[in-house]
Amino acid sequence: MPNGSVLSLVMIAFLAGSSAAHAAVIHYTEPADLSNTSSPTPLGSLDVGTNTINGSIDCTTQPEPNTNAACTGDRVDDFSVTLPSGDQITSVTLNVTGYTTTGTGDSALFRMSPLPFTAYVFLHPVSSNGPVSLFNGSITGPGTFEFGADALQDISTATYPNSVSFNYLYSITVAQVSTAPPLPQPATLALLGIGLAGIGFARPRRLN
Repeated sequence: MPNGSVLSLVMIAFLAGSSAAHAAVIHYTEPADLSNTSSPTPLGSLDVGTNTINGSIDCTTQPEPNTNAACTGDRVDDFSVTLPSGDQITSVTLNVTGYTTTGTGDSALFRMSPLPFTAYVFLHPVSSNGPVSLFNGSITGPGTFEFGADALQDISTATYPNSVSFNYLYSITVAQVSTAPPLPQPATLALLGIGLAGIGFARPRRLN
């Protein structure tokens, strides 16, 4: 066997023994409405790369000033994602489009927290269109996290009747946690030994 073929076989075996399989990143677009309850819609497992969740809020308030009456329509979106062991969330960004309100004192609210809840990773009001950086750092797996988009109404300053609507795009960037290179598996070491032996056997034949 030519030396190049032996080396190719060894490299393929080594990479196969030291790499881990990953699922596809999440690219989710809300078909109708995400959960409006305290039980978030599960969207699956995050993967290395940029995971995106696209949704919208459309909320109309009844004409009852200075009351705690909740707006009607789609006022809350809740979803959850899992982060595998060995991966980390490095950033969460947001892009808001179509932001409209007919009153004052209202805004959009975006949030992230672990499940079960301990504290918010971010709790960020937004009252205009455009990109927003919500998180930069490192959150390592394993874990499950809840994300939300809310129509936030200030009952002390809001004018009635009013409405809040907007589209949002969450972008969740995931990377592998940096670790020491994995040790070769026994089968990989055996193939490496065979390859080196083949190289040593082939070289003297050319010299003769």
